[in-house]
Amino acid sequence: MKSLLKPALIIAGMLAATFAVAQGDPKANELLNKVSKKYQAYTTIKAVFSVTTENQTDKKKTTEEGTVMLKGANFRLDFGGQEIYCDGKTLWTFVKDANEVTIEAYKPKDGAVTPNEIFNIQKKGYNAMYDGSVTRNNKTFEILKLSPKVPKKAQLSYVKAEIDKTTNQMDRMLMYYKNGMVVTYTVKTFTPNGAMADNSFVFNATSKPGVTVVDLR
Repeated sequence: MKSLLKPALIIAGMLAATFAVAQGDPKANELLNKVSKKYQAYTTIKAVFSVTTENQTDKKKTTEEGTVMLKGANFRLDFGGQEIYCDGKTLWTFVKDANEVTIEAYKPKDGAVTPNEIFNIQKKGYNAMYDGSVTRNNKTFEILKLSPKVPKKAQLSYVKAEIDKTTNQMDRMLMYYKNGMVVTYTVKTFTPNGAMADNSFVFNATSKPGVTVVDLR
């Protein structure tokens, strides 16, 4: 699987996360139940998101936007000069500058948070605890702090998820890495239950004249 797929998987997870809740934290449990219930009712999701990467040492920061579409086991991502399509069985990665598409059998790596299993993310090795609230742009966001169950094996120190108190929708996820990097995923626009044809998740070579096809299946 291409490394660039990671933003799609993380965005999928943050849009409908049901992380394992640490014992004795009923506030986190209540909040996650609200988020899970809301997102499980959606048949499709389309979101425009941004990914900001900041080095806490030299304060260098980069931001890039993308779009992700989700429908059951299907997903589609436009990010970083690539278009990625998946119908649950096949993965197409189209590189725009090279006009080349790579076709692979879709085999999620162990431990990956994939769009078709976002409601089972509690198996992915994190505990959640309620961490207060913050007000931004006249909105209140409740914060969940997500910590790896096995810290020594994790690249992340912790994750903070910010949930809109009014809508119970995920707004931002901040990932704090042990190497000093902070990656922030922010949902810019969110559209649930829109019509999505199944062929939207299948790469159409005829729409890319002269495309080079690399079939690795």
